[in-house]
Amino acid sequence: MSVLFQNAFDAALLAFLAGIPERIGYSRDGRRFLLTGRVDFDERAKGLHHIDYYLELLKKAGITPKAQAPWIFLDLEERLYARAVLGVLKRPRYCHQSRGNLRSSKKWLPDRFAEVAALVVHEIGGSVLLLGGPKETGIADEILNKSEWPAVMHHVWAALSLLNLSGKTSLRELIAIIAESDVLLTTIPAPCI
Repeated sequence: MSVLFQNAFDAALLAFLAGIPERIGYSRDGRRFLLTGRVDFDERAKGLHHIDYYLELLKKAGITPKAQAPWIFLDLEERLYARAVLGVLKRPRYCHQSRGNLRSSKKWLPDRFAEVAALVVHEIGGSVLLLGGPKETGIADEILNKSEWPAVMHHVWAALSLLNLSGKTSLRELIAIIAESDVLLTTIPAPCI
């Protein structure tokens, strides 16, 4: 049996060519004839989050999934690390996490993030953390180079208002920093349509 969570035609074709006798998936994107367990793609499914979208596929296919909320538990050392990193920054601490692997149609432009960050520093008196992995350092640099930032950098307190950690944290360190921050602005994938 193959449960095709992907909506891609080629995923269904691959399962068909592999000779898998039972192929379950949403009947969409021209792959209906390749599926043996066809699940209708309806209006309700269009608005679901990916997790619920996949669980709905299983339910409609007659498989009873066990839904469980994903939780990540941080230990005391990880929380203390994040508090030490963030301790010198003014509150509220606003985090921007870039996503370099999204299609350009799903990206929020760096100048928009820079505009929000400048408002946080100038209007609210808070601080900004730029977060992301090694692939997102270029986006963080773009945000830093936007026209709003030179004005921020002339202030004596600028060092306490901006911290670029893009590409400089492990995944668990990133999670701890986000958990200890006040606001996170990021590009999160939309529902799965």
